[in-house]
Parts: sequence; C-alpha cells; structure tokens
Amino acid sequence: MKHHKYFSLHYWKQYYQRLETRDKHIAQAGALLAAVSFVILILVSFFIGTVHPTHGGEFKEGLVGTSLLKLNPLLATSENENDLISLVYRGLFKVDSAGTIVPDLAASYETQNNGAVWIITLKNNLTWQDGTPLTADDVVFTVNLIHTLENKTPLQYGWQGVMVEKISDRKIKFSIPNPYAFFLTNLELKIIPKHIFEHVPVDNLALSPYNVKPIGDGPYMVDTVTTKDDGHISSYSLVRSPSYAEKSPYIDRITFSFYETKTDALEALTLHRIDALANIDPQQAKSLSASYQILHIARPLYYAAFLNAQNNPVLGDDVVRESLKLSTPQQELINTVFLGYASPLSSPLPPPIIPGVASEYNPQRAKELLTKDGWVLNANGLLIKKNKPNEPITLTIVTPQNSFLIETASILAKSWREIGIDTKVEIVPLTDLETNYIEPRKYDVLLFGNILDLQADPFSFWHSSQKFNPGRNLSLYQNKKVDTLTETIRETMDPVTRNNLYTQFAEIIQNDNPVIFLYDPDFLYAVSKRVKNVTEHVVTNQSDRFASLADWYITSLRSL
Repeated sequence: MKHHKYFSLHYWKQYYQRLETRDKHIAQAGALLAAVSFVILILVSFFIGTVHPTHGGEFKEGLVGTSLLKLNPLLATSENENDLISLVYRGLFKVDSAGTIVPDLAASYETQNNGAVWIITLKNNLTWQDGTPLTADDVVFTVNLIHTLENKTPLQYGWQGVMVEKISDRKIKFSIPNPYAFFLTNLELKIIPKHIFEHVPVDNLALSPYNVKPIGDGPYMVDTVTTKDDGHISSYSLVRSPSYAEKSPYIDRITFSFYETKTDALEALTLHRIDALANIDPQQAKSLSASYQILHIARPLYYAAFLNAQNNPVLGDDVVRESLKLSTPQQELINTVFLGYASPLSSPLPPPIIPGVASEYNPQRAKELLTKDGWVLNANGLLIKKNKPNEPITLTIVTPQNSFLIETASILAKSWREIGIDTKVEIVPLTDLETNYIEPRKYDVLLFGNILDLQADPFSFWHSSQKFNPGRNLSLYQNKKVDTLTETIRETMDPVTRNNLYTQFAEIIQNDNPVIFLYDPDFLYAVSKRVKNVTEHVVTNQSDRFASLADWYITSLRSL
C-alpha cells in the first residue's frame, strides 16, 4: 500500500505548494489542457460518435375504434386487430421492409407440379410463448380450422380447395387444384397454437379468452389489457417476448391506446400522450408540429371510377369512355383532395408493382372526339345524339361516405358536366353500398378502391368470371385476351415472363377504358422523432408498417 498516498488529494496539494512559481504555471496549464481535452472528447463522442441502439423504452401508438377485439388471425376483421396480431403472431412467410415476401416461420420451400404443390420446411426449435414446441401440427390445424369455420372466417375464400398434409414435424405439403404462382401470399397466414384451441368447440371459438390474451409466437407478447366499465378495451400493452428466437426488437414495450374518434387520437398525438398515429389525412399531416416525422408509405392501391355499361348502356360507347378519361383532372384531384400526398395512375397495376403515370388531361380533345362521333349539345348544354334529341347522357356517381371520395366525386361531376355530361353524385353508407349497389351491380359509375397484394394477381378484378358477386370485376368487364392473360399470369412461376404478361394485360385495359384510374393516396404515418430509424417502405396491409420494427429504437449509447 506504499503507493496509496498518490491517490490522496492532501498529498497533491502539498506537492503543488512546494513547486516553484514557473512549475506551478506549467501544472496549471497541463490541468487546463487535460480538462479541455476531456470536454472535447465528450462533445466529439456526442456529435460525431457512433450511435448504438440499446434495448429499452416504451412506444405508444393510438388506434381509432373501441370495439371489442379478437386477437385471433382466423377471426380478425378490423385493422386494429390485425395491427396487434402482426406483433403477437407469425406466419410461414412475411413481407419485409423492402416489400418482399420472405420466410418467417419457414426455413425454405419448394414447388412441384408447376406450382400446384408447395412443400414448406419449418425452422428448427420454434416455440410458442408458453414454451410449447411449434410444429407442422399447428400449421395443419390452422388451415383445417379455416375449412371448418367456413363463413365464420374472412379467410375462407383464399383457402378454398387448398389441402394441407403433415410430412414430418418440420415439413408441410400444400396441394392446390390448379398451379398458383401467388401462393406465397396465402402463406403469410398467421399460425395459431393447436394445443390452445384444439379443444375449443368451433361455435365457441370467438368466446375464447385466448382471443383477448393470446399465446403467440411473435416478437411481442400481451402483458396487460385495460378495459373500460362498458367492457371495451382502452389499451393493450405488449412486451418483448423472451421466446422469440429471431432478431429481438430494441423497444421493450409497445402500448396501444384506443380512441373513439380520429379527432381524439390526433389530440393525444399533439399533446404527446402517444408517439404515433397511422393513416392520418393530408390536412392533419400539414398541421403537426416539427417534433413528428411524417412517413409516406407506398401501397399497391388504386382508386378509380368503375364504369358499368350493363346498368347504363351509353358507357358501352368507346368514345364516351375515352372522353370521360380525357376530362378527368387527375392533378387537380391530387392537389385539392390530397394536398399533393398522392400519385396519379393510368394502370390496373399501381406502384410499387409498376411506376405510376398520369393519364392525359385534355377536355378539348374529349369534346372533339364526341363531336366527331355525332354527339352535339342541346339547349341545356347536354350531349345528345342528333337522332335521339330526348336522350341526353346522364350519369350517377355512387360512392361511400368517405370525405376524400365525396370530394373526388364532386370534382369529377363538375368536370364531366363541362363537356356536356349531366352527372349527379349519390353518397351511400358503406354497408348499404355493398349490399344494395355492389353486390347486385346497380350503379352507373362506382367511385371505389382496390388494394392488391405485392404479388399482384389481377384475376379476381378483371376476369369475366368475376363480373358478379363475390367477384371484384366492378365494371363487369369482359375481354377474352384479358381472361387468357389473367389465367396465365397466376400460373406463371417465372417473374420475368410474368412481368411481360403484366405489360400486355395493362395495355389492353388502358385501351379499353372499362374504368377511369384516378390516384394512389399516400399512407401517412406520423411518428415522434424520439423514435429513431423508422423508415418508409412498401406495405400491403396497414399492419405492414411494423415490418421494420426490429430496427426501431428509443434508447441508445454513443461511442467513438
């Protein structure tokens, strides 16, 4: 301990007092230099040092809607349910932050019979959050339960005719009646635990307490659920799951708070009670403070005016359809309705599948085409055929009670009236729209949207067999070449060949004009700047915004 004195402040004070004046100045300068160097080192480390994310922190997001939730992938019908399910459960495959379908529970896959048979091999040592092994039995149970549930699950149509068979504990075989190139999209299905649900009667499945506090296999698990007096859930709190074997997220806890209205949720965001709010409108995006980042997330989505010649024969006229397209002001719609937060479209394959390109806007050209085709304006400024003076063109645009679609319909009606087409707007509640208009196809023009998967299968939207409910061919379009192309596309495994078929398909639709493509609105996601590394990427579903969640962080360290 003879060197212990060197650690004594008293020793160094005595030593300093014994120094000559010149030596004291040198010691003072040295001490000052050391202090300044230390401060500079700290500042350099803070401003230019490397940031290392660390585990910790709580992320709070607001969700709109307070209805009872079913956190069961087979029963979920709302975006709120699917948001939480995406963090608690996993599928065989998933969409990553680049918008690519990649393995999740699956380790690998192979196809046979030109895509009519898919064999999936699971990763090793998969477990549920209660420690039970996750095996092929769970996958087989999940798919067979979809078949048993029939119309009690929204997944029934996507799995009709798909047979599933266990080959081993890690290997599953799926057999499809016909080759299907897009089956990976089906395999994003979230798998549920057989040991939890196998003894639950099908009629009681929706009543299971595991739909409230599920046993999943995802990166997060349910910690606490807070309810109101009326039984509605006010918040869900999730914590990182210790059983998750993939890259563990940095954020320790995610809390979802539920609000009755978008206004309530936006107030919570502006008061910093929550960190994030999804699907905000353009005006809200403009008004948020600088402490939020607004992410513009791409989706394979389009809104269009679907023209139904069966309900109104004048829409079967090629020149009338072309004139309607030429007199549709896409850029005005984007600037006025979305404040610029949207992309123009002219194709049935929206971005990011193919780049968005605006349609030509030329109302003068529309008038010239109509005149050349024998249409003239009557005394009221409406288009008539010379030999049918009492039959002016009249159209009704039907659209749901949605603010941006109502505004869009108003602009379209005004623009089409300016070329002589008498256009009215009918606004209908969404449930009535589906039942009384879409299902029986009772509309002239339907202003509506379609969302595709990233692996775009156009069959259900454009094949003539899908003209009637439950098909989504909303223009009752029929073209033999398009029928052949859509059939071939869904059976073509080679992506290069499939892209060539997409191009041929899109060109025919653009020439025939069965619909007038309008825009693809940005999906706007407001996130506090205290949450780092939240990046823009491609999504199909709203819950895909969490595809890069493992890289988000709140707490960090810096080093040189």
